[in-house]
Amino acid sequence: MANIKKEFLIACYGTLKRGRSNNHILHGAEFIGETKTEEKFDLYDFGHFPALVEDGEKNITVEIFKVDEITLAMVDALEGYNNINPFYDRKTIETEFGDAYLYIIKDPKKYNSLVKTNLTNW
Repeated sequence: MANIKKEFLIACYGTLKRGRSNNHILHGAEFIGETKTEEKFDLYDFGHFPALVEDGEKNITVEIFKVDEITLAMVDALEGYNNINPFYDRKTIETEFGDAYLYIIKDPKKYNSLVKTNLTNW
């Protein structure tokens, strides 16, 4: 019986991008390309990492990677997705490469001290 490998696209805008501190988690993932989101996000500075908030006004530069289930689970763990008290939510966005997962702040109202940047590329 054939072993069918599920693959997913993820859109990275911070420490998972090539050359950044957490890119090692994507070891073995295929870099697909760079693109921009729709103009509906804002980028916030959390010190050592950025975070996206939906309902903004900017198109953010993202790198698209093709990952398998194991790598997706590792990214989910890094981003705190699926935890009891998650920091990020995982949203599907349309890109020129196909639908991709993008991690956005789950509840931005929790973070009163968010520092909004004018950046579109972290």
